[in-house]
Amino acid sequence: MNKHACLTALNLVSAVRAQHVYFGLCLFIITACSSKIIYNHLDYVLPEYVEHYVSLDQLLEKELDRRVLTLLDWHRKTQLTQYANWLLLVQKELVDKPSKEKVKLRISELEQFITAVSDKLNDEMAELLPRLNRQQLAELFENIEDSNQEFREDYIEIDNQQRLEHYQQQLLENYENWLYTLSESQTLIIQDAAARLTGSAELRLKRRLQWQSGIKKILLADKNTETKKNHLKKFFRQFKNAKSAALEKANSNNTDIISQLTVTLCQLMTKPQQTYFIDKTNKTIKLLTELAENR
Repeated sequence: MNKHACLTALNLVSAVRAQHVYFGLCLFIITACSSKIIYNHLDYVLPEYVEHYVSLDQLLEKELDRRVLTLLDWHRKTQLTQYANWLLLVQKELVDKPSKEKVKLRISELEQFITAVSDKLNDEMAELLPRLNRQQLAELFENIEDSNQEFREDYIEIDNQQRLEHYQQQLLENYENWLYTLSESQTLIIQDAAARLTGSAELRLKRRLQWQSGIKKILLADKNTETKKNHLKKFFRQFKNAKSAALEKANSNNTDIISQLTVTLCQLMTKPQQTYFIDKTNKTIKLLTELAENR
């Protein structure tokens, strides 16, 4: 998959948030719109992504396929035009040199896009997960734990220098994707911003484990499928609203740093960089519009 997102600030947000399975699936759907070929084949790709974590029988495979088609139809009809309009606004504001408050507002809107996909995924998971048998659930949670361990190794069990280099690399790649070639001064500014980001991997893993424990308790309970579905929907709503104060503080600090960094880079944007940015965003807006119209 093309690792570059179709949305500018999505890269900036994901640069400071390592992905776990669930958030990764949300970004997987959103970033697929960077390629018409990938997006139009998500009805094949997404089931394979899910079945990487749990083996499904033929009946559940058909149910998964049906729900994936429903999800993608919703995403195409309701989300892609919003992405295009948002990116058009970002393009105008970045060229006109935005304020820090404007950048923070756009990032907040981007988070709402991710939340919308998350909520839709919650609905689909609440329907599908209660239908898994004990063996399938055991496989699912074993694979999720493997993913958690990879998360620990990649983002927690590293020293400060490795963490700094990771932040710097991600930020540099993300801004280069939209500005092409960075000057030496721009590179130094980005590296300085990366050094001031707040690490939150342990907090995110803790929240991930709370989510995992919550759904596991519901799915392994001696209840019927309909009751489990209702309990899952209630849990997903409560979990979304139960914010971690420490994680919110870290995210707020990082958003503040990224917003100021974007403002500074816009002020230093050269004419060739501006031309490249406008051309790239125009192409992406056109792509999103065509996808929304199923062209």
